[in-house]
Amino acid sequence: MPSAALMTIERHILEAQKESAPQATGVLTQLLYDIALSAKIIARETTRAGLVNILGSADTKNVYGEQQQKLDIFANDVIFKMNDHTGRLCVMASE
Repeated sequence: MPSAALMTIERHILEAQKESAPQATGVLTQLLYDIALSAKIIARETTRAGLVNILGSADTKNVYGEQQQKLDIFANDVIFKMNDHTGRLCVMASE
């Protein structure tokens, strides 16, 4: 059994906030945690990509006229949905 405490991304973010900015409100901490959670969800789907039909091109194009990839659309949707209701952001931009 390891003697050191298990360091999760949430623990790291919270400890970094306490050490560097004890007067912080926690808004940035919550935003970073939401982004980290989004990354975990995207990583999970990436490992299952062949099973959940998330590989390949979608039938849409981006603002540059390029064919969009299903995984790009999925990742964009996850990050947007993770942050759209929090009130911590006034604008979100994507490619």
